Amino acid sequence: MRAEAAGDLDGLLATLAPDPQYHQWGAVPGDAGPKGWDAVQAFYRDFIASGATNLEYDVERLVVDEDCIATDGVMRIVYPGRVLAARGQTVESPDAYYLYETRMGVFYPYDAAGRMVGEDTYVATDGFARLRVLAADELPPALAPTA
Repeated sequence: MRAEAAGDLDGLLATLAPDPQYHQWGAVPGDAGPKGWDAVQAFYRDFIASGATNLEYDVERLVVDEDCIATDGVMRIVYPGRVLAARGQTVESPDAYYLYETRMGVFYPYDAAGRMVGEDTYVATDGFARLRVLAADELPPALAPTA
């Protein structure tokens, strides 16, 4: 999670098993997750390039067993308007920042070496359908306008 939020692609990829399988359920019909090393690497490369690494996962529950970690909470991601517009989302301004927010449950299965073999994500609502513009005082410090 730290490497993802920091935009550290190499650090993030170092946590993965050789053939990671991601499953994403709930926002769109079917499973939209990337499968295999190349697809997962491209997924994270594109995510980091989007500038949407300002995220917060407010974990309310954490369950750990021998080969899986499960979390449940509210995911918030700050998306640049230009990125959303490029993806076909209607935005008021490409220069504004928008809040994606949804309840999310995630299972992180691990192999015997402690590497993630995938990620199974379940969302309660489509956070892209409920985007809202963030006011300047709501922005993370890294994005806040300077005086």
